[in-house]
Amino acid sequence: MRLGHKGQIIIEDSQLIGINLGADYVAEHEWGIKELRRDFGITEEYVKDKLGFEATKIQTISKKFGLFEGKNKSNGAGYGRYYESDKNDATNFFYNENKKFNTYEKALKEMEYKLFNSRQPEEIAGCWDGSSFAFLMVDKHKKYYDDLIKAFENKNISISLGANRVFENGGLNFLIYDKIPKQIFEDAINTHLSSNRLKKAVEKSGLFEKLKNAGLSWYALSPRWVDKAEKEIQYWLNPQDQHIYNYGWYKEKELLEWAKGRGPIIKRKENGTR
Repeated sequence: MRLGHKGQIIIEDSQLIGINLGADYVAEHEWGIKELRRDFGITEEYVKDKLGFEATKIQTISKKFGLFEGKNKSNGAGYGRYYESDKNDATNFFYNENKKFNTYEKALKEMEYKLFNSRQPEEIAGCWDGSSFAFLMVDKHKKYYDDLIKAFENKNISISLGANRVFENGGLNFLIYDKIPKQIFEDAINTHLSSNRLKKAVEKSGLFEKLKNAGLSWYALSPRWVDKAEKEIQYWLNPQDQHIYNYGWYKEKELLEWAKGRGPIIKRKENGTR
């Protein structure tokens, strides 16, 4: 798990809508959450023919989802796919049977630092990757925390990623499904339909296959429409071998140039050569 930045407790009309764990410019936050979705019952079979938030609603709760307390009575919850214990225990998520820290020690310390030790203390902190997550909330938001945990227990939670941005993405969202505002719910359906059109356009281009055939690899290659007209696509590229390749937003033409060993993705030496 990696620490997210700019976490958020999402409130509307004094009601909890959900939380956003934030994100950072790291590969763990660019690989998607396919495993996490599957572990909470959001399988390909389930999402078939579903749109918007309906395709993000959890269907099961893993035994490895557990609650815990941080310092100063802060309240947390987490899920560790590869953690060895199946116990739904407040302690076992971060400690092993001998009360020693397990592999999530670093995550807990980072979250506590976010809440209590930094110069700008935050009210929620979160860590996550494609198969695990944890979050910690200050004690004054215990009611919101309880509402969120109750929603988990009732399988009334939507899991999704926010929209990508340069150097940072929208983070991992846990929204209370029946509290999602109507307009946002409807907008998500339209966004889903647009994403389906984007996926088909990318598949039709054959771009990914062309780049792979050229021996190129990446941590992230994420497409988006340039504008609402949906006439042109650009891609967020986070390449491997960054000592010779640049990251950034690129159009298809520039990515095809990359496959031929030229263009703006190729880093240049001072003399202008690669």
